[in-house]
Amino acid sequence: MATSDSPETTAPIDITKGTEEPAATPPVEAADATTTEAATTPDAPAASDNAYVPKPHAAYASHERESVSDWAKRHRGAIRIVLLVFAIALFGSSLILTRCFGLFAGQEVPDVVGYSEESAKALLKKRGLKVEVREEDTQNVDDDGRVLATDPADGETTSHNGTVTIVVGVVTQKTQEVPNLVGKTKADAANAILATNFFVQDDVVYAYSSSVPAGTVISQAPFAGSKRTRGSSIDLVVSAGPSPSGDNGGPADEDGKSTVTIPDVEGMSYEDATALLKGMGLKSKRGRDTVDEKLTPGTVAVVAPSVGTSADIGSTVTLSVAAKK
Repeated sequence: MATSDSPETTAPIDITKGTEEPAATPPVEAADATTTEAATTPDAPAASDNAYVPKPHAAYASHERESVSDWAKRHRGAIRIVLLVFAIALFGSSLILTRCFGLFAGQEVPDVVGYSEESAKALLKKRGLKVEVREEDTQNVDDDGRVLATDPADGETTSHNGTVTIVVGVVTQKTQEVPNLVGKTKADAANAILATNFFVQDDVVYAYSSSVPAGTVISQAPFAGSKRTRGSSIDLVVSAGPSPSGDNGGPADEDGKSTVTIPDVEGMSYEDATALLKGMGLKSKRGRDTVDEKLTPGTVAVVAPSVGTSADIGSTVTLSVAAKK
């Protein structure tokens, strides 16, 4: 069978059948530069004229331009309120700190020497202090039931609600009235003291006097009629006659003494006590008056240095006088 070398022929395909020609793509126009910039800017108007676009409030714009002084003027009332509150807070804080430091610093012990036990307790407790009582024997009956000293001493500092110990005098011994020796000679006075078998003679000093004969007792301590316990000492000031210099009442210093014991002038009038001290060669000054419910106002309540202690001639004795009740 003969083979044909001619290529196999196929029916032509109609490409117009069963295939639609694709629609032409419209050319993309270049975006308008103005439109693009507007789309990225918040304040640019939208494509539609009716679209709402928010704008910055006028107050914000003006606030950026507002000066500090203008702002302060607008908020003047608020600033005053803040300053007032701050001042009140500062004042309150200072009060609190002052009170706290006062608590740490403590308080001063008041002077209750010479007070009765009851009055001293009342005053100390009123100050917020606790009180303890310690009794001490005393020969001076005027000191019976009276505060002789405190611990801590008056004027010293103790803690708030601290304890103050008051020393209260107690007379547990028999007492007797002191004899009157003024106007007696020195020898007669010494015999009178000895005759009591109760008192003892202490210092005998001489003072110039133009009115009292030489050798005669001018004054004494304790004063006549006051009550003292057994063994109490009696001091005498004896006249040395008129002073060559006219300084009556001053010490004559005939025996060359350099020291004397502080006489018991408690209960004497202030004037008599100072005269006696002058005769003994001692100076005197008036201290702070004190309350003493057992003594007559105007009489000596407290003597410092204390009665019976040794003092140099010419030294000063402080006398505290009982105040009026």
